[in-house]
Amino acid sequence: QDALALARLELTDLDKPRDTTTLTDAVNAANEQADASRAALAELEAVVGTIVPAGEVVFLPVLPTTVTEVNATLGAVPPTDQLALVSSTNTQITGRIAKVDGDLVTVGAVVDISVPDAGINTTGTVTDVRKPVASTSPNDNPFGGGSGDTSDRLEVVVVADDSTQINQFIGFPVRIKVTVSATASEVLAVPVAALSVGPDGISRVEVEREAARGTRPGRTELVDVTVGLSAQGFAEIGPLGDTPIVEGDRVVIGTDTGERKNRRERASTPTTVSAGNG
Repeated sequence: QDALALARLELTDLDKPRDTTTLTDAVNAANEQADASRAALAELEAVVGTIVPAGEVVFLPVLPTTVTEVNATLGAVPPTDQLALVSSTNTQITGRIAKVDGDLVTVGAVVDISVPDAGINTTGTVTDVRKPVASTSPNDNPFGGGSGDTSDRLEVVVVADDSTQINQFIGFPVRIKVTVSATASEVLAVPVAALSVGPDGISRVEVEREAARGTRPGRTELVDVTVGLSAQGFAEIGPLGDTPIVEGDRVVIGTDTGERKNRRERASTPTTVSAGNG
C-alpha cells in the first residue's frame, strides 16, 4: 500500500505542468539577439556592399550598361579572350587619321560633327586617340568591309554633346572637323604660293611697289617675314625688320612675261595681301 501511494504521488508530480519560465526567457532573449544581429548585418552590407575578389571586378566607364552576350558556360572552363559583351546607350563616332597627324588631335578637343545624309550638324568631344584594333566585323567598319591595313593610321573616338540627334543614324557616314589651332584675332595673310625662302633661310614675300605699265615692268621688293598658321591655301605672316607690308599690298605669286631685272623688278600678276582669321 505504501509503495502504491508513493507511486501515485510521483505520478501526480509528473502530471503537473512544468515551469518553463526560465527556458522561455532564454528563447526570447536569443530571438532578440538574432534580430539585432540581422539588423546590424543589413546596415553593414548597405555600407560595404557585396565583397568579391578584386580580380573578378570589371570597371565600366559608362552607365547604364547592358550585358548583351555571355561567352561562358556554367561549370566549363572560362574563355581566354572575351567572357561577355556589353553595350551602352551612348553613341560613339570613330574615324581614322594618319599617324603623322596624331599629335594634332588630343583627347578633350572640341569637334564639329555633321551627318550630311541626315542634315545634322552638332558638336562633340574627342574621347580617345588609339591604335585601331584589327577586326573583320562589318559593324566595326560598315563601309569598308573590315579594318584593312591600319599600320599607318590611328583611330579617333568622338562622342556627341547631344547624342539624341544621331542615335537614329547608326552606320551613316559622318564628317568630323577638328580645329587644331587658331589665331586669337585677325592676322595678315598671303597665299602660300607667295612665300619663298632666301639663302639665309628666312621666309620672304615679294611685294609690288609699282604696278606694271605697258611694256614697263612693275617694281617689286622682297620683304622678310615670319610665317604662322596656314589654312585653305593662305599663311599667316608678320614683317621682319623695318620694311613694311600691310593689308592691301599686292604680292607676287607668279610671272607672266619678262626676266628678273635689277632692283628686283619683274612683270607679274600680283595678288592682294589680306587680313583674316587663320
